[in-house]
Amino acid sequence: MISEWVASLHARGFSASRVRQSYRLLAQIMRAGVENDLIGASPCRGVRLPRMPETEPHILSEAEADRLVSALPPPRDLLVSLLAYGGLRIGLVVGAG
Repeated sequence: MISEWVASLHARGFSASRVRQSYRLLAQIMRAGVENDLIGASPCRGVRLPRMPETEPHILSEAEADRLVSALPPPRDLLVSLLAYGGLRIGLVVGAG
């Protein structure tokens, strides 16, 4: 039933990202049901999800980065400067890894 639901969302025009988000929410609810002994097993196991389309990243030019930094208030301007000019990943800048 879950696979049919996922397929119907995709067939109704929902993006792969939206389908995956919806599925993750349902899977979390079902996992909570298992952990709270409300259901024996999650019906969300083994469901194939639509693939995310591959996209090319948009790399800002130096002029675009300058405009963005100048439009931001402190301390956001510093964050964007570190990301744009330091080549750092967001996780390193915000301390997440």
